[in-house]
Amino acid sequence: MSGPIYPPPSTILDILIINDAEFWQWFLENHLEDIKYMYGHIKAYLDCSHNIASAPDGDKALEDCKRRFQI
Repeated sequence: MSGPIYPPPSTILDILIINDAEFWQWFLENHLEDIKYMYGHIKAYLDCSHNIASAPDGDKALEDCKRRFQI
């Protein structure tokens, strides 16, 4: 996997401020599936947190989440 060479970012903000179309094209072509995978996990965690917070029986929702994520 080759692409533009950049120094490693020190923070997430360093990544977000890269204003280089060639970099973003390369990044999306090579990492779109990774982004979709991570988004799926983050969304699942957020859904679980919401279910725990809003469920009348929070303990049951917590147990469901533990089973789902094998905690």
